[in-house]
Amino acid sequence: MFFSDAIFAIAITLLALELIKIAPDTADLAEESSLIGALKGTAATAAGYLLSFAVVGIFWVDHNRKFALISRLDTRLLLLNLAMMMVIVIVPIPTALLISHRSQLTAALYSMWLAVTSLCSAGLWAYAAGGRRLLGPSARPRMVRGETIISLVLPAIFLASTFVSLLSVTAARVIWWGTLLSSLVVFCVRGGTETARKS
Repeated sequence: MFFSDAIFAIAITLLALELIKIAPDTADLAEESSLIGALKGTAATAAGYLLSFAVVGIFWVDHNRKFALISRLDTRLLLLNLAMMMVIVIVPIPTALLISHRSQLTAALYSMWLAVTSLCSAGLWAYAAGGRRLLGPSARPRMVRGETIISLVLPAIFLASTFVSLLSVTAARVIWWGTLLSSLVVFCVRGGTETARKS
C-alpha cells in the first residue's frame, strides 16, 4: 500500500517541520545561559511533537503488519483505508493545539483523536479479518488473534485517556507514552509476522 505509506510520511513530515520551526535562533545563543534558557523553552514543545511522531510511527507499523496478513483488496477495504489515512494526516492539528494551549480540553481533544484513529484501524481490521474475508493463507490464527487484540485494546486505552485528561494532563501523557512503549514491545516480541509490503 504505497499510497498509505505516503500519507504516513506526509503526517510525519509535517510534524518534523514543526520541530524545525521551534529551534532557537542561533543569533540569540551567544552565551551559555541563553542556550540553556532556549533549550528549556523548547523542551516541552519538542516533547509534544516527538510524542505525535511516535504515535504516527506506531500506527504505521501496525498498519503494515495488518496489511501483511491481507492478501486481497476490495472497494470497501480501500474506502476504510482512505478514512484512516484522512484521520492520520490530521494528527498534526490536534498536536499543535495540545502544544499551543496546554490545557485539559486540548489534551482531551488529542486523546479523542487518537481514539478515532485507533477505531478506524480497528474497523479496517474487523472488516478484513471477519470470517477471514480478505486474509491470505499465511495469516495464521495466532497472528489474527494478536492483531485483533491490539485493535480492541488501543481504542479502549485512548478513550479512557480522554476522560483521564480532563482530570490530569500529566496522567494522560503517562498513558500515551506507556501505550506507545508497550505497543513497541509487543511489536518487537511478535516480530515474526511477515511485513512485506503490498502494491
